[in-house]
Amino acid sequence: LAVSHMENKEYKEAVRLFSELGEYKDSPVLLDKSQTIINEGIYKRGIIALENNRFADALDLFNSIKEFQNSQTHINVCVSYFTGHYEAGLEYERNQNYAEAIKEFMLIPEYKDSAVRQGVCEKLKEEVRIEQLYQFSIFEGNKLAIASDDELRQAVKDLESIGDYKKAQKYIKQYKKIL
Repeated sequence: LAVSHMENKEYKEAVRLFSELGEYKDSPVLLDKSQTIINEGIYKRGIIALENNRFADALDLFNSIKEFQNSQTHINVCVSYFTGHYEAGLEYERNQNYAEAIKEFMLIPEYKDSAVRQGVCEKLKEEVRIEQLYQFSIFEGNKLAIASDDELRQAVKDLESIGDYKKAQKYIKQYKKIL
């Protein structure tokens, strides 16, 4: 029965049955042959995943056959990919370059806390954007003596876009009185 599964290319079932047969006749040899065929298929799928930059898939596949051929080398390549992007993301985040950090973490959402780090960086990036817009709008509006109506309208519009941030409402009222 195990041999017929092997002949029908039902290698998983053949492996299961040959395993149950233990040392009976040539069961160990056929078990090894069936398992090798399975491992070769997994290995080929892992290589294809690597070639298509699907590192998470490749890592899962090679981890399932760690001892087969040079799977460990491919595991190391995948881990290096994840580690490199993760460390780069952390470095960008430390340097407050949130846009680049987000790009790095987006490449490896399933690695460690990358998805969380990405969310944190997106929030921080938005906070920085709002603060810069706020500061710019105040600066533009405070040039009242030389500001044109268009500049003041733009400052009001920018401040309105950030709502209740800091003293935005105060400046909106102040600038609208001038207009």
